[in-house]
Amino acid sequence: MLGATPVRAIVVAVTVLAQGCSLAFVSGPPSNHARLPAFECSTSKWAPVADSVVAGIQALNFAAAASSTDEKWHDAYCQPGDRTCSPPAARGTTMAISAAVALVFGASLYYGFTRVGDCKDAKSELALRATTPIAPAAPVVASPTIAPAPAAPAPAASATGSSVW
Repeated sequence: MLGATPVRAIVVAVTVLAQGCSLAFVSGPPSNHARLPAFECSTSKWAPVADSVVAGIQALNFAAAASSTDEKWHDAYCQPGDRTCSPPAARGTTMAISAAVALVFGASLYYGFTRVGDCKDAKSELALRATTPIAPAAPVVASPTIAPAPAAPAPAASATGSSVW
């Protein structure tokens, strides 16, 4: 049977290396997606679902350790009464590690489901923009230049020089 130290080292290594599938593999839409003609982001929920499974298992591990006593914990891994045997990890250590892993993967699943939802919303907006015709811009009409009205002709003077009176 493995001793407590190698098991702890394995659990810590796995925890450090696998900081949540969503944190590693999910990307949301770019912040300027509304102005882009195309973009890529994660629409699959496989990573947050995997995070949910790991978080759930670790929550169950925590609950099992928390609801046990040290004696029951020992007897679950060793022959009852055999004090030369040690469980793979102490009950308190198991509770602490399980809680930490459940919290990390819980945060990762929240991040994953949120980013996937944001991506799907952004892709829907993109599809709507692509199918909505853009109204043509109003033509620019040059304002007509109005020429000043011609001056009225001056009254003609009579050729004989006589006046009407």
